[in-house]
Amino acid sequence: MKKKIMGLIAIVAIATIAGYNVCASQNNMKLSDLTLSNMDALAFPEIGTGFYHRYTYQCPIPVEYKTAVSCTSGGHDECYPSDC
Repeated sequence: MKKKIMGLIAIVAIATIAGYNVCASQNNMKLSDLTLSNMDALAFPEIGTGFYHRYTYQCPIPVEYKTAVSCTSGGHDECYPSDC
């Protein structure tokens, strides 16, 4: 009889601890609109994700075999700037 009572106490204790852990893990933190806006801004880098005018030009000597890229906003292309 003593073993059954101890087993029941152990089961109740484990269920209580498990229930507390589930409740504690579901504690959602509310974020402000400013924080959410900042997270959105940081999620999308500024270079290479908008629409740009893409200008290419040959690099001067001694790297004339390279092509450099310049980007200005307002176009229809994705653009990743590079230099010589």
